[in-house]
Amino acid sequence: MVTKESGKNVLAKSSAIDNDISVNERKVLYAVVKWSTANDRVLSKKIGLKMSTVTAIRNRLKRAGWFKTVRIPLLGRLGCEMMVVDCFRISPTIKPEDAVKGFKEILGPVGSCIYAFADRFHLITIRLHTTYSDAFNAGNILVDSFIEKGLINQRPAKGAENVFPYAHSRNLNFFRFADIIRRIFKVESAQAEEPEIPEVDVRGQMRLSNIEKRVYMGLIANPDIVDNHVGKKIGVTRQSVTKIRKRLLGENLLETVRIPDLKMLGSHILAFASYRLASGANIAKRRKAMIWTMKELPEFLNIASDSAGVLMGLGKDFDETQDYIHKVLNLYFREGYFDSEPQITLLSVNDTKVIKDFDFGPVVKATLGIRDKPETKNK
Repeated sequence: MVTKESGKNVLAKSSAIDNDISVNERKVLYAVVKWSTANDRVLSKKIGLKMSTVTAIRNRLKRAGWFKTVRIPLLGRLGCEMMVVDCFRISPTIKPEDAVKGFKEILGPVGSCIYAFADRFHLITIRLHTTYSDAFNAGNILVDSFIEKGLINQRPAKGAENVFPYAHSRNLNFFRFADIIRRIFKVESAQAEEPEIPEVDVRGQMRLSNIEKRVYMGLIANPDIVDNHVGKKIGVTRQSVTKIRKRLLGENLLETVRIPDLKMLGSHILAFASYRLASGANIAKRRKAMIWTMKELPEFLNIASDSAGVLMGLGKDFDETQDYIHKVLNLYFREGYFDSEPQITLLSVNDTKVIKDFDFGPVVKATLGIRDKPETKNK
């Protein structure tokens, strides 16, 4: 449902709670998230709407803040060794607004931290590191800083840090929301796809030329503009940007995703789970259970290795979330995959504040060996 507010066409905020958006708006929202690199002509064919209708609705959804475009660098073959995903318990003695301010002050300069958000009780961070030593040292410095500022009361338990080396982990889902939107908005024309577990990329390390590095950085920093405008911003021809972009995509060094505003989807619970696996419960052994989990859960982040994993997903309410959790625990404990009770944290979607919003620039520069030019003083 579309209303007019302050002279502009926006989607009614109440529709986010009631899921009261039109059938065509649901289709277009699903399509732009599902096929994030497709143009409107392609999308119109996929969902059976006129291209002009797709364009009008997509622009309306974007203006209303329903989604944003993010280009995610896939750095495993470029020298980045691991991802670290952590959940911290925030001190209850600090005001929520002071906690947000404190976390922003600490995490802002931390180049390895690409994404972080918090509600009043928990902080979740995602970091990328070129070496394990860098990850270990950065983790200790962050914890010390959080404690010094009174943001957390004590150090996390030993082994609580969730470290995933790219060479031994599978990125099952990294902020892909199409299936969640299909579920929430009941897009009847969309069919659930059979999940697949990607294999580890064994093509070896790559080196980018200087112009490729410039284009890579330009594409990541400007995810929502066309190649011609990216070229103008970085001083490279459109033809070069297009050619290099296609190569980066072909080499699986870049992924474009459309991320919806979680508060507009009508779900109230964000569930974060980290788990350790029993000896022998490797990916090959639990493949069927993993595929079942990917198919059944409304997840948007799922990273797994032979020994551990993390998962984030949405629940409409507490009862629905409990139901999902019970099903997964029932399966994994019955099969003997867990070595202990997983750590499951429930956050309030409406209470979450983004601390750091997909800030890839510093870690991409560090991985590619790009150094900022020193400032020169005017004589």
